[in-house]
Amino acid sequence: MTDSSRSGDAGAWSFAGASLVDAWMRANRVWIEAAGRCGARTIAFMGERLEADLELGRKLAACRDLSALVEAQGEWLRRAFDDYRREIEALAKEMWSSLETVREETARAGAAPAAPAEGGEPRARERRAA
Repeated sequence: MTDSSRSGDAGAWSFAGASLVDAWMRANRVWIEAAGRCGARTIAFMGERLEADLELGRKLAACRDLSALVEAQGEWLRRAFDDYRREIEALAKEMWSSLETVREETARAGAAPAAPAEGGEPRARERRAA
């Protein structure tokens, strides 16, 4: 036995959780996009830091006295601190922006009225009540 109200396109189904499913799908899309951007940014940052660490090795190999060694290490440490601080701030801003977008998308999906059943047929519960 098949219920004729459930045939057809799944997007045309009108059920109580439609707005919840829509909000969940919108939130997931936004969050996955944000995770992709943050992942790409992190990989690029790791490449930059690896290059800076290799440069430190070249500078240390070229040092001829202790003061040059200390200066090279100090410069590397300042640059590393600044780079990590900058990157953490940028990632935090990206994630906060994404959370705000998730909030807006889910609010928009929750505010959208549920689509009426195709053809204006009453839902099963409404048919039983009539």
